[in-house]
Amino acid sequence: MHLLLIEDEPDEYKRGTVLGRGVFVAKDVYLFVGRDTATIVATRTRLIHAFGWVTGVTLLLAAIGGIVFSVQFLRRVDAITRTCNAIVAGRFNDRIVLRGNDDELDRLANAINLMLDRIAALQVRVENDVLIDGDRELLTQLFSNLIENALRHTQPGTQVVVSLERAPAAIVASVADSGPGIPENERAKVLRRFYRLNASRSSRGYGLGLALVSSIANLHDASLALSDNAPGLRGRCLFQKGMG
Repeated sequence: MHLLLIEDEPDEYKRGTVLGRGVFVAKDVYLFVGRDTATIVATRTRLIHAFGWVTGVTLLLAAIGGIVFSVQFLRRVDAITRTCNAIVAGRFNDRIVLRGNDDELDRLANAINLMLDRIAALQVRVENDVLIDGDRELLTQLFSNLIENALRHTQPGTQVVVSLERAPAAIVASVADSGPGIPENERAKVLRRFYRLNASRSSRGYGLGLALVSSIANLHDASLALSDNAPGLRGRCLFQKGMG
């Protein structure tokens, strides 16, 4: 119910709200006990203001934290991108700095660094203006299979040398490694489809890598020869036609 609350000045009034309960205690006697809600309203207002401040500060801190995290994340992504661009440019000595917190980006950076360590062992010796007349995709498959075979069957840190050079009657492309190699009596067999050495049967693959290299070489009137690299294996393709 609404009551008129009289302040110090008799002619000044303030309308307020009182919460309470009234009962008749005797005939024509009504007892009402109540409390002005002004303090309750004031308390609620203060709580709403406090909650608003807390929410605002929380959102501000979250926004600042998000910006800082985003900036750090983008910086690390940029560092990885720069290193990958360096790989494309041929700078295999560049490495990504690890932060040491073993998060997803650290693990990615470590994997890229390990790959670079492996590639840095991948030496390339290519003479200028050497051309081979053939199918670009098939020749790419030939060389990638030779390199993959060298990487798959050697230990990390093993040196792999890729070379392309002119010979008196042919162009010679070779991939040589210093790994365990292939026994002489097995070298002709590994050029067959689905043949795998006993030592490599636990590794992934179907025994098609070198067989495919041999087939592509035959399509280009070339020959594939496997020999001892002392130590390791050397795969040499001799292209008789299309020399530049």
